[in-house]
Amino acid sequence: MATRTQSGASFTIHGGVFTVAFSSDGKTLATVGNDGTVKLWDASIHNLIGPLLGSSEASAVAFNPEGKTLATVGNDGKVHLRDAATNAQIGAPFGTDVQTVAFSPDGKTLATIGSDLTARLWDLATHAQIEPPLGKEVSALAFSPDGKTLATAGPGGTQLWDISPPNNLLDAVCAIAGGSLTRQEWSTYIPSEPFQRVCP
Repeated sequence: MATRTQSGASFTIHGGVFTVAFSSDGKTLATVGNDGTVKLWDASIHNLIGPLLGSSEASAVAFNPEGKTLATVGNDGKVHLRDAATNAQIGAPFGTDVQTVAFSPDGKTLATIGSDLTARLWDLATHAQIEPPLGKEVSALAFSPDGKTLATAGPGGTQLWDISPPNNLLDAVCAIAGGSLTRQEWSTYIPSEPFQRVCP
């Protein structure tokens, strides 16, 4: 990048390449071929390390920051997490009609773009969606280096979203809920616990 010169010889991947992703240490390159197969390459000598079995007809790929986990999008439209060294699947696939994936800098969150062209954030520990969809007609996204901001871009322009955890979680929950549960709501949803007025 400093000299803008090509690094090493070009290498050809049969059938062409749809998308690529580097591991964080720059030693491994993941490619998705036009046939949807995911392959891992030694970036220094251009040797094939091996295909990711079970990831055929993929449409997107990304390494986590440690370079140990790959997120791929299968032909089922779901996110599949795989151990980059052993190819073992990590947990069950999740998401619906996913098209793009990106890891947060701390590796704890995954951002996706779905067929509805909105961005979604997922907790990788639970595979649960963190909050409602963000943006409209989103075609690209990226995390800031500190992971506190998500940038989304599309025909309508670029938007920045504050996704940092609130300083006071209780205040944030109360603001979303609009106040404490009533006694009737408490008895319906938390019957095993005595009533408390949690929010001011």
